Amino acid sequence: MRVPLLAVVVAVLAPALAAVAESALPASLLEVELRGGEVLEVPSFDLSTASAGWQNQPNLYWDFREADGENPAHWFPVVEPFDEGGEPDWLARGTWSERNIRLKPNRRYLLSTLIRADFDRRFLELNLGLACMDDAANPFPGRREIGFPAKTEGPRGWERFETVITTPPNGGIKLGRPTFYLYLGAEYERPVEVDFAIADLTVVELPQTPLVPAHDPVAEVTFAGGPGTLPMAVEPVQTRDDGTMEVNVTGVRWVVDPAAGTIAAHQRIDFPRPLATWSVDLPLGGLEVAREDETVAVLQNEHVALGFQCDGMLALYPTRAAEIVVTSELAAPFVRYGDGHLLASDGLGGFSVNPHPPLGSGKLPDTEPVTPDLDFAGFDRTDLESLSEAPAGWQIRWRLDAGERLFLSAFPPRAYDWEASFDLMWHLTYRGDPAGDYTSDWVEPVDTFLLWDFHAREWGMSFGDRYLAIDPAEIREHVGFAQDAGKRAIFYTSAWFFGSRDAELWADAVTDEVEEYGFDGFYSDGLPAVEWLVGYEELRLLRERLGDKLIVVHDSVPQSGRHPAALSPFLYTYTTATYMAEHLATDAGPTWPWVRYVIGQHRVSNAVGTVKGDAWTGPGFEKPMDPFLAGLIWNARRGEHSGEGINQEYVPVQRELRALWEEHGEDPYFYDRYLVEKARVLTGFRVGPAAMPIIEMANGKTTLRSRTEGATIHYTLDGSEPTGDSPIYDGPLETATGVRAIAVAEGLEPSPPTPAP
Repeated sequence: MRVPLLAVVVAVLAPALAAVAESALPASLLEVELRGGEVLEVPSFDLSTASAGWQNQPNLYWDFREADGENPAHWFPVVEPFDEGGEPDWLARGTWSERNIRLKPNRRYLLSTLIRADFDRRFLELNLGLACMDDAANPFPGRREIGFPAKTEGPRGWERFETVITTPPNGGIKLGRPTFYLYLGAEYERPVEVDFAIADLTVVELPQTPLVPAHDPVAEVTFAGGPGTLPMAVEPVQTRDDGTMEVNVTGVRWVVDPAAGTIAAHQRIDFPRPLATWSVDLPLGGLEVAREDETVAVLQNEHVALGFQCDGMLALYPTRAAEIVVTSELAAPFVRYGDGHLLASDGLGGFSVNPHPPLGSGKLPDTEPVTPDLDFAGFDRTDLESLSEAPAGWQIRWRLDAGERLFLSAFPPRAYDWEASFDLMWHLTYRGDPAGDYTSDWVEPVDTFLLWDFHAREWGMSFGDRYLAIDPAEIREHVGFAQDAGKRAIFYTSAWFFGSRDAELWADAVTDEVEEYGFDGFYSDGLPAVEWLVGYEELRLLRERLGDKLIVVHDSVPQSGRHPAALSPFLYTYTTATYMAEHLATDAGPTWPWVRYVIGQHRVSNAVGTVKGDAWTGPGFEKPMDPFLAGLIWNARRGEHSGEGINQEYVPVQRELRALWEEHGEDPYFYDRYLVEKARVLTGFRVGPAAMPIIEMANGKTTLRSRTEGATIHYTLDGSEPTGDSPIYDGPLETATGVRAIAVAEGLEPSPPTPAP
């Protein structure tokens, strides 16, 4: 239904019609298509009057002009200079309505505005958003912004601009405000009256998206793209004599037991063992292979479709209501559970569960602990330090409606790329930097240059469907500077800020830039948050297209708004490296669990985990590089080449660790036996586990040793896992089979046990 502006928002904009009519604009500009939805009145925000209630910020305010014969009454932004101390190269400010509207979680909202614009897109970005808040008006992080057009072409320059924003499926969302964000480059002198005007704003709550079972369930559990050159694949499905079906992917052995109604995940990399078992109340009998290739195997019957991905993720799609209960086989110290998501890790591997209610349906994840009094169920979403003491065997339940998917995963999904972890270090370069900056001694440790501001984006490019080069010739020149110096060149982009949530569209935009300018990869400032499954498909598409080119993703909880439990390893494994932990204040020091169990990414996604850590402090940290040195103990890296002491303090330590890898990297337990102890010695932080014993067999005898000085070694001879109560090693053992061992040292955690023979 198309409704005239007067009928749409009588209470708010009734005075506006006369003002707009004075300008003789066409009736089509005065109409808002409700799309079957309901208008939400924004109190005291009638933009046709000078009394509209704006909440401004320093250096940015909105001013009002009355209607005239050419233009309706409207508001326009004015940027003022800073009072003292100069101003930054660019300015970022947000403004919003003074009063709130009621919002609902997981619903789509149409924002319709009458605007006029004519500004330089290269150095100015003006965005429209919808802030989400709880009942106390506390904002949720991870705002979604859509860029206004830089130039409108309608009558007298006026156009109706509309966008749809989906609120997160978080039951805490109760309130919201229309928001306007302005990002202004240094090219503009202050004060400046931005050539942009807005005459009205209408917010429409759109109808709920219905939950309708798909005609093709197989399509619901398969995805575009693939692993490219990454070592991940699906092996042929096997059916056993006992009726169980086994699907082996690179990192996980999945076992489907129709008789028991269970799906079990077993780790295959480094520490083979059971991780979790999911009980499903749907009949699993009669499953047939509906699709099978190196990227996915799909098993299907009339009740469910199961898509086993090469990255260790299993997509489950029921054709009727279902209940799924996970049983943890791990006593995982790091468990996060919130917004319906679950992530469990013991540092050696783990598993996750991620719901994805159909967007706009109003549906929230339906989940609850089965096991009472689980400590991690009470952890706050901002708590990245607490550890769980729950023993193995705990259970959590999810309930699904037909048409709703659940994503299970086990990790790590692939082998860790040690060479990339030691080589990767990027340095930001800017327009106008001279050629000599690419060859100076300062950047000698760098292997990649990130071209930071060479495309139009004063923030993150929330507009358009292709990237806009400010000066194509300059981009080619700087790519040449980097590659002539024997380095890689990548460019800044952002899947999170990108104006569309079409995975193919963003992948096309990135691919075009890589091919046009010869980039060696790209850096994405975030991924879609509410639409996290779009981000998954985007990375699959780009990894398949770009092969072994560099993909770096900067993602962090405060910016994305995602619950820590939602940082899914099967998504990040398509990257070369992740860059996390920005704006996360902690004084946990070198034992910060967030770096150990998530940010380091070792035995999680097995991408190279690099640490932003700009607010990571704590005992023992005296110099700026100390947090990043401590991160090496957890196999995390300092990816960005910046900061006081990077060349003098950090780089030499990383190079010594690389030399150690060149000597002992053939050992599949290089981290456990060699790196962890060497990193501890080089950095001076005595934290983490003792070095796993090295087992040497010769002449029918077994010799054990640990690189941790003074460590006591305990062993067993029957293949069972040793403990601190097992016999103490004091000399060669008269056997060459069945030996397992751990190392124990004062002030350190016990080492992981040597693997079973």
